[in-house]
Amino acid sequence: VDAAEISAVSNTQTNAPAAAVAAATQDASPTVTEFLGRRLEVIGTSARGGALNGSFGTAQRFDEPSGRYDVQLEGGEVVRLKPANLRPERVSPSDSALALPAQLPSEH
Repeated sequence: VDAAEISAVSNTQTNAPAAAVAAATQDASPTVTEFLGRRLEVIGTSARGGALNGSFGTAQRFDEPSGRYDVQLEGGEVVRLKPANLRPERVSPSDSALALPAQLPSEH
C-alpha cells in the first residue's frame, strides 16, 4: 500500500458523510412539496425572538433558491420559513373523526 492509496481511501471515507447527506437531501426533495397547501405550525425559529413559534399558517409556495416556504399566517401576513421550522398541524382523534364523511345507512 503506497501513500497515494492511503490518501485516496481516507478521502473517500471523509467524503462519505457528505455524500450521504447529499443523497438524503435529494431523497427529501419530494417532501419539500408535501407542505404546499397544508396547514402548518411554526416551530423552532428564532426569527422575531421566537414570537412566530406556535403560530399557524398555510404554505403557499416553495422558493427553491432560498430553500424556504412562503407561509401565510392566520393573520394574513406571509413569512418565509425553512422546512425545519414547520410541521403539519396535529389533528386530534376527535377532530379527525369529525372530518370523516358520515356514513349513511345502507338500504337493502
